[in-house]
Formats: sequence, structure tokens, C-alpha cells
Amino acid sequence: MQVCSERRTGVSKNYRKPILLPNGEYSGILVGDYVIIREGRQSAELYEHGFFGNFLEERHYDVVQPACFTSADQEEDDIQQKMKLWRSIQLRNNNLHLSMEESMYLSHELSILKIFLKSRSISSHELWNYYFSRYGTRFIKRYVVYRYYRNKDWIVHSGLLYACDFIIYHDGPGYNHSTAALYIANPTNCHDIKLFSNFNRFLSNVKKIFIKIDVDIPSDLILNTPDCLKKICIKQVISSSLDV
Repeated sequence: MQVCSERRTGVSKNYRKPILLPNGEYSGILVGDYVIIREGRQSAELYEHGFFGNFLEERHYDVVQPACFTSADQEEDDIQQKMKLWRSIQLRNNNLHLSMEESMYLSHELSILKIFLKSRSISSHELWNYYFSRYGTRFIKRYVVYRYYRNKDWIVHSGLLYACDFIIYHDGPGYNHSTAALYIANPTNCHDIKLFSNFNRFLSNVKKIFIKIDVDIPSDLILNTPDCLKKICIKQVISSSLDV
């Protein structure tokens, strides 16, 4: 998808495109709303290949750029080895915390994450009901939106900093600033129109697009299984031109 994204300072115009989806096998422990990945290699791989999760003791986990380790007489294998060594030095806390949307996506959509609750492995359907029992349709709406943008190769992160549901990145936060803020509309909130206007004005000042999203869940739909995702639709209202 071709969009106009603002690169971070120091990132080359012709940077090597990152891998957006992990392809290994991973395991984590369900604690409250989060799934915690404790094995260092798995944590690093999930973050580097798709920017899944957060390391709570770090503001961010830097993406290592090959240009930092390149010289005229070095081979590609030497550069990659130096990058791996630098990552191992910089990573202070191996515990990666996955949000409920990330956990569901890796477990159900990609089928690469095994989750344990009180030493027992649980299925993606059990995970769905765990979150649904806690947050009801709010969880479903958030996951529908997260899944929609992830499947279109956007990197989706929490929008708490901008008082919205999610923010999306082209290629990831290590390469570009976030492109848009996503706000999931509440049909019972009569102040949504005013919020839309205020968000749009604020985000235009920080060079971000504002996208208001309506999630349509049929009233007779059975929601205690992820199979319901097939019948849930979303509608986007975009404050600026963006092909999503």
C-alpha cells in the first residue's frame, strides 16, 4: 500500500523493508489482559517481525539498521552478526507484553502462539471467551479493527497517547512516524460528532490522519466464538485521502 509516511530521523530513504509477520512458534502466559512472552529469542523475534508487543521497562525497542554496522570491506553475514550482538546487549528485559488484540491475532489468525493459563494450554476459542467475558462487545470491536488493519500490512499499536483506540504505522515505529489515529465510534455517545471534529483538528497539527470507524455487529449474531468475525463489518470515515 502506497502512502505518504514521515520517516524517522536517521532512517535512510532506501531502508531495507522489515518482515511484517513472524513465522516461528511461540508460547506465552496469560496474566490479566496480557500474554507475556518470557523467552528472549521469542520476544525479540515477535517484536522485530511485526512490532508485536511492548517491553515495559523500555520506552521503545530500537530497530537495528544495517547502515550502522556497514563498511566497504564487510560482508553481509558479518554485518548481520554484529546486528545480532548489538540487540542482545541492548535488550535488558526479555519479557514481551502482548495486548489482548495482539494475543488473539497471533493465536487465532496466524496460529503461531500457544498460550498458557495456570499451567494449562488454552485454545484460541477459549482465549476469545476469556476476553469476551471481561469486555463484551468492546473487545470484539477492537479486535475487528485491529485485525482489519493488520491484514492490510499496517503495524497497529495502542492509541492511548493520542486519546484514541489505535495508531497505525507504515513498516513500523522504528522506521516511520505513525500515519493515522483510529477511533472506534460509540453509537450511544451523542458527543461523537464533536469528538470527531476535535480529534481531526488536533491530529492535523501533528501530521496524522484521523479515521473514525463504525463496527456493525448484527443483533442476532452469536458472539462467543471467533467465527462471528465473518459477519461483522466496519465502515470508515477518513479525515484525509488514504487508501485503506
